[in-house]
Amino acid sequence: MKSLGAFALFIAFTFSVFCQDYEIRLTRPMKAGDKYGISATASSVEISTTAAEGEEPDQETEKTSIELEGLVNVIEVDKKGAPSKEMITIGKCVVESDGQKSEPFKKGAVITAFVKGDDTFFEVEGKPVSEELSNTLGLIEILDPSDTTDDDVFGTKERRKIGDTWNMNPDPMPADFAKSGIKVDKKNIKGSATLEKLVKSNGKDCLQISAEITMKDVNISDLPAGFTVKNSVMMGTGSSIYPVDTSMGILEETTEMKLQMTISGRIIPGAPDVKIITTTERSSTQKYTYDKSKPDDKAK
Repeated sequence: MKSLGAFALFIAFTFSVFCQDYEIRLTRPMKAGDKYGISATASSVEISTTAAEGEEPDQETEKTSIELEGLVNVIEVDKKGAPSKEMITIGKCVVESDGQKSEPFKKGAVITAFVKGDDTFFEVEGKPVSEELSNTLGLIEILDPSDTTDDDVFGTKERRKIGDTWNMNPDPMPADFAKSGIKVDKKNIKGSATLEKLVKSNGKDCLQISAEITMKDVNISDLPAGFTVKNSVMMGTGSSIYPVDTSMGILEETTEMKLQMTISGRIIPGAPDVKIITTTERSSTQKYTYDKSKPDDKAK
């Protein structure tokens, strides 16, 4: 009877969890002066295969990864409460590019990251970080220059139960991507978000929310003259951990993205057709911690 009683309690608890609904708040505003710790890893693999008529295909592969730990101090935020300028005190930074490891920033170095226009820039002691290193740092979403928030795209105004799935809103995405030279019609953007489960993280009740997106017929504006996109598709997935208390910041987020594109054309008039197939895969995992003496600290 004792085991049956325990089983009944388990069933009752499980039922209550699945019946309860929750506010979904994917964007957690911050304020100047907030601080949080970040531990992140990210990687990028780009494979490009070029084939000219009558010639053997030529393939190039570029691999880059970064591991970063540090303390972030929010200096400025935008009108939506998203950080627009931060100072990151490095605890650890290891970059690997095509098999070669380096530590571009030593422990204690301070990186200033700031949004200007539609881009994020990085400086150390007032001097710009190299373009290559900036691109590597950009694999980690330290700042987001977009005016579009996660709530604008994957949010929902309805309270949701465990297991609920809802469609994303593609409306703001074409204009947002256009700032980066990417063209896509909103009718070719599909995706959804799901409230997966209730979890414990850092002693807090949290929601694990996943999202997925697919974009077809993606075009880019800076193609070489004489080349056109023949086919393309981008697929992305993500999973994040948010405290149920919406005044607290996100604790963890993992994202994966894959873009496949085929372009073809002629380098010069009369030359053989050239076909270029590119595959880009990116992934990142970011974890955040907050000063326990300041429970109202928030993260993006």
